[in-house]
Amino acid sequence: MNSTSSKILVTAALVASSCATTSKVARPQSIALRSSERAVQVLADDEIFARVTLSKSEPASIEALFSHGGRHVLRGFPLNPRSGESVDHPEHLSMWTAHRSVSGYNLWNDATGPRLQDHSLRMRANGSAVIGMDLHWCAPDAEVLCVERRTYTFQGSDQVRTIDVHHQLTAPGEAAIFGDVREGFFALRLQDRFRPDKGNVRVVTSLKIEGQDPYGMPARWIAYTAEIPDAVGKLEDVTVCVFDRPGNPGYPARWFARPYGIVAANPFAETAFDAPESITTLTGPEGYRIEAYQSESFLYRVAIAPGALTSLEIEALWKDFVSETEPQR
Repeated sequence: MNSTSSKILVTAALVASSCATTSKVARPQSIALRSSERAVQVLADDEIFARVTLSKSEPASIEALFSHGGRHVLRGFPLNPRSGESVDHPEHLSMWTAHRSVSGYNLWNDATGPRLQDHSLRMRANGSAVIGMDLHWCAPDAEVLCVERRTYTFQGSDQVRTIDVHHQLTAPGEAAIFGDVREGFFALRLQDRFRPDKGNVRVVTSLKIEGQDPYGMPARWIAYTAEIPDAVGKLEDVTVCVFDRPGNPGYPARWFARPYGIVAANPFAETAFDAPESITTLTGPEGYRIEAYQSESFLYRVAIAPGALTSLEIEALWKDFVSETEPQR
């Protein structure tokens, strides 16, 4: 694998998305990866798209994510705090994967894993940029609870940008057990303008109408729309969608979505959201078991588009995701 710290520039023309959000033809964007020792910057037409941490001393995450025009999608705190933003829940690391009960250990609130072991950068034949990572999910005493192979795949056009996040989890010598708890698994902490408790935010899911609380809801997708400023303060609607897919364990995931901006697809919570809000446990009942030396895969997509997408447009984006990633029957 290539873990060099020298600057790497990879540029490719992306194939136009078949799921354009308007009637005009989507224009492919050129993707570039610039690597340093600590992070990889992802560029789209020379504009910042994402920044992926390569630190081996911090849990793996996408520490910054941008819509068209350089508009921040994620909260910067705690990794890259910005003036005036909220500073609650320092365990929320922008866009990351964690769980509150992994073989009895709290890896949601405790910054113990997953940790980077090695990484690679490459391009695929369709022009998408791929960052691959080997990760260890570790207990506080450094015991390896789970081994992960993760890939981030970036592509986009002038109408929509997407990040596919594939997790292949493998249990080591003992089974890896992901508990039936609320806090987990594939998570984003959206920037404050997407907070339903603070602004004019539209939240809609595949299974409930706009305006209803999505907390604990099983749904194939969830989407947030709000006005986001660019670097000079110009406001524009941005829609951020998170997609589950039928091939994932626990589909449709239940959503750990709170008014302060956290949204996470949780495939392991079968009963946790049905308990009274006042009831919390460290580990909860066993939710999902990966037997020793066995593997399980999870694939999610984040789609970012300028404008206020309708439910029909979001559903079309989700269907394209499924058609691109589900095995043909």
